[in-house]
Amino acid sequence: MSKYKKGKALNAVGTIIGIPSGIVFGYGVGLLIIGQEINKTIYMISAGGLFTWILIHIAGDNMIKSSVNIYNADINNTSSLHIKFGVMQNGLGLCLKL
Repeated sequence: MSKYKKGKALNAVGTIIGIPSGIVFGYGVGLLIIGQEINKTIYMISAGGLFTWILIHIAGDNMIKSSVNIYNADINNTSSLHIKFGVMQNGLGLCLKL
């Protein structure tokens, strides 16, 4: 479960970095489209923030997927499902038993 929590934390940190970077980057693109001058330093920092967000998000997703795979591997695969149809305590019915 620790790996799952680390993955969720990485995704949260990535989102915190990515949203402001995306807003600043988008604003810079908008300024370039209308032909205005942009602050190249801030524009490059926001591009770096977007790149960092992508890397952190991929790492977090991989941790979450890994923890789910570990959890699923531990589940007993030999369990079976028994279905019984007939008269039960409360009348006619279908009984599912693991």
